[in-house]
Amino acid sequence: MRIRIYGQSKNVPRDLCRRAIELWGGYLLGPRMDKLVSVNVKFDTKLDTGPLFAYFFCTDDGVPPREFAIRVSTTLSKRRTLVSIAHEMVHVKQHAKGILRDSTMNTAKWYGKLYEHDEKSVDGYWLTPWEIEARGHEEGLYCLLAESEKRRKCLKK
Repeated sequence: MRIRIYGQSKNVPRDLCRRAIELWGGYLLGPRMDKLVSVNVKFDTKLDTGPLFAYFFCTDDGVPPREFAIRVSTTLSKRRTLVSIAHEMVHVKQHAKGILRDSTMNTAKWYGKLYEHDEKSVDGYWLTPWEIEARGHEEGLYCLLAESEKRRKCLKK
């Protein structure tokens, strides 16, 4: 995976961010697809005041796309930063594998089925299958990283 990191998190060193993305990319995409994907992460001070602290988007028009960007707030805690990036990496996988395809701002195709949703509505967006999958994987991916880094803090609340 080609990874570029721009800016700096106040709580996560760049080398840890890179190791996390490499680990999660290999796990989520598999070894062959992992080599085809490019991810640019930008720590963005414009996100520091919320309400959105991280998001992702495709930066190419390929079907499926192979180039992605993730934007993350610079002020999140170490855990929240890594969990947020893990969440966005699940979306990278969904798009890179063609599982999720955005049609417009309010529609998307998930495994070929068209979904209409309202991003401002809790039940219209946060309960979409792609968000459920991303939230379901974020903590597990964080723990996978913690184990690989020889840290067990993720297992404690």
